[in-house]
Amino acid sequence: MSDLNCLTIMRNELSILYLKNSLFYFKRCDKTIFVIGIIAFAIYLPGFWWGVPYASNSSTFNGWNIDGLSATGPLAEMYNMFIEAKPDWHLWYPPFHHIILILCYTPYLFYLMLSGGLSNPSGVYPFGLVDPINSLATLAIIGRLVTIIMASSLVVTAYVTAKIVWSRTTGILAAVFVMMSTPMFYYARTGNVDLPALLWIALTAFVIAGGLKRGFTIRRGIWLGIFSAFALGTKDQTYAPLLPALAIATIYHYRSQTTEQKSNGSNVWLTPLVAIISGGATYAFTSGLILSPTRFFRHFKLALNLGSDAFNIEFLNLKKPKTIEGYSELFMDIFGGLIDSLGPVILIVGIAGLVLYWRSDKFGKVLFVMIIGHLLLFLVPIRHMMFRYSMLPAFALAFFAARLLALQLHATKVRRITAFIVLVVGVGWLGSRGVDMTYQMIYDARYEAGKWLMRNTQKGDKVVYIGSTAQLPHIPVGVILKQIPVEMSFVKFLEQQTPEFVLIIPDWTSDVGKEYSQFLSESSYKSLNNGVIGYRRMALFQTKPLWKKFPMDLHSVINPKIQIYRRIGIYGKPRKR
Repeated sequence: MSDLNCLTIMRNELSILYLKNSLFYFKRCDKTIFVIGIIAFAIYLPGFWWGVPYASNSSTFNGWNIDGLSATGPLAEMYNMFIEAKPDWHLWYPPFHHIILILCYTPYLFYLMLSGGLSNPSGVYPFGLVDPINSLATLAIIGRLVTIIMASSLVVTAYVTAKIVWSRTTGILAAVFVMMSTPMFYYARTGNVDLPALLWIALTAFVIAGGLKRGFTIRRGIWLGIFSAFALGTKDQTYAPLLPALAIATIYHYRSQTTEQKSNGSNVWLTPLVAIISGGATYAFTSGLILSPTRFFRHFKLALNLGSDAFNIEFLNLKKPKTIEGYSELFMDIFGGLIDSLGPVILIVGIAGLVLYWRSDKFGKVLFVMIIGHLLLFLVPIRHMMFRYSMLPAFALAFFAARLLALQLHATKVRRITAFIVLVVGVGWLGSRGVDMTYQMIYDARYEAGKWLMRNTQKGDKVVYIGSTAQLPHIPVGVILKQIPVEMSFVKFLEQQTPEFVLIIPDWTSDVGKEYSQFLSESSYKSLNNGVIGYRRMALFQTKPLWKKFPMDLHSVINPKIQIYRRIGIYGKPRKR
C-alpha cells in the first residue's frame, strides 16, 4: 500500500473518530441549555427593531433608546481613539462594548466600502454613507442582535449556575425568573451597556459557584480575573457587586485549604494572585488604558464625579437629598424598581428565600453581598434610582426565589400545590408585563406619527420640538428639524422661526402622565393649545397600553404620546409640492 493511501485511510479514521467523539459529548451535554437559550432568543426577538435610527437628518441618527450605544456611537469612539480625537467622545462608559460592536460591524462596513455604500468616512452626518437611513438602521440591527444573544446567554448562565450549586429544578426556575423579568424585555432589545455588564457579572458568579463547589483552581482564577475585567470594562459601576463577591470567594478559598497548604502561603494565594494578574492585564485593554490613555483618564475623572451634585438638574431633583427623608425616598424607589422588575409575587418569594438561605449557603452569601454592594457602594453614593439599576438585585433575588420554590416543589403535597400556584401567578404577572412591553414597542405611537408627517409635510417645511431628540418620530427627508433652545422663550422662538409644525412629546424629564417635556413651561403649553400663538393641534397619536402603569423611567421612553400642531396661517390652504 502506498504512503498516500495510508495517509488517506488514517485521515478518514481520524475524521470518523472525531465525529464519534463529538456525538458522544453532544449526547452527554445538557440539552436544556439549548432549549432555554432558544426560548429566550425567541422571546426577546419580537420588537427588537424598536427605535433603530431613522437617520433622515443630522439630529435623528441615534434612535429612541436613551443612553444606548447607537450605530454611530462605537464608530465615533474608535475614530476618536485611533485617528483623531473629537469633542463627541461618549465618556460615560468604558470602551469594551464599543469594541465588541465594532468587531461585529466590520463585515458590513467592508461590504459597504466594496459596494460603494461608504466612501470618504467622516465624523459629520451623513458620515460618508450613500444611504444613511438604511445603513445606520442595519448597523443598529446588528448591535441589537448582539444584545439579544448576550441576553440569551445571561439566561443560560443563570440556569447553569443554579444547577451547579443546587439542582436542575432550581436552575430552570432561576432561568425562567431571569428571562421573564421586566427589564430584560427592554434592555435585551436595545443598545444599553447594562445587560452586557450584567452578563459578565453573571459569568463571574458562575466561576465563583464552580469554585465553591469544586475548588478554586488556577484556571478558575484566570477566568475570574477576565470576566471581572470584562464587566468593569463595560460599566464601571459593576465594581460595587464584584468587589464583595470576590472578597467572599477569596475567604472561602482560604478556609478550604488544609493546614499544610496554609503553612505554605504561596499555594494559598496563588489563585487570587493569578486572578489579579489576569484581571489587571485584561482591564488595561477593556478600559481603554493601553488603547487611549487620554480617554481613560477623562472617563475616570467623570466617573469619580458621578455622585456629586454637579449631575443634578435644578428643577428635576435627580438626586435625593442627604437626609433621612431623602434616603428613605431612595430606598422606596429601589423597592418600587424591584416590584416592577420581578413582580410582587416573585419579589416576596425572593426576599423570603434570601432571609432563609443566605446564612446557610455559601453561594447564597455571595449573592447577598452582591446585592448589598450594589446598594451601598453604588446606589447610596449617587442617591438616584433608574429602572436599569434594579437589574442586578433582581438577578440575584431570582436565584433565592428559585431555590425556595424548588424545595417546596419537592416537599409535601400541600406545599407542592402552593408552590405551583405561586409559580403560575408570579410568572403570569411577569409574562403579561413582557407582552405589554413588546406590544408597545411594536406599536409605538411614533410609527404612525412618522407616517402622518410623511403624508402632510413637504421638502423645506420647518418642524420644531422641545426636549429630547430621542423622542422624535421618523422625520421625512428634506424637512428642516429644529430644537427649541431651553434658554429661549418658546413663544418667541415660534414668532421668529414661524415653523409649519410643532411637535409636543413627553421625554425623560416628564413625570408620569405629563404630556410634554419639563423644558416647556405650563403657560406656553396652554398658549399653544388655546390657539393664541397661531397653532392648532392637527393630530394626536398614542397606542393604548395593555397595562395602565409602566416601569419607572421607561414610561416616556416607550410609546409616548405625540401631539402635532400646525400653523393656523397655512391651515386649509393648498400647498405646492
